[in-house]
Amino acid sequence: MTRILTSLVLFALASFFLAPAAQAQHSGAVKVRGQIVAVDVAAGTFDLQTLSGHTITVQTSAKTRIAVDGQPATLADLQVGMRAGVEGRKDPLHKVLRAYRVRAFTKAP
Repeated sequence: MTRILTSLVLFALASFFLAPAAQAQHSGAVKVRGQIVAVDVAAGTFDLQTLSGHTITVQTSAKTRIAVDGQPATLADLQVGMRAGVEGRKDPLHKVLRAYRVRAFTKAP
């Protein structure tokens, strides 16, 4: 019984101290939705025309999680005309949105 309580207390303490680190990874996150208007697999980017009409370049990396219609995908699976939602961080120096999550849809959600 003591082992179980000790384990629970250690788990609770670890969760308390590690949760801020996980949240800090995505602090300052930006969410953008729109339509994909260009894909450049070699550069690791795609252009997204936002709902407000602006076009932004989205930079992906090996860590970017991409899904199409809810299924794991790669940048090569994205196609012009797909609707997409992107979560990432603005990089004003390179004028891109560095994505850590992309959700694309072959049909309007």
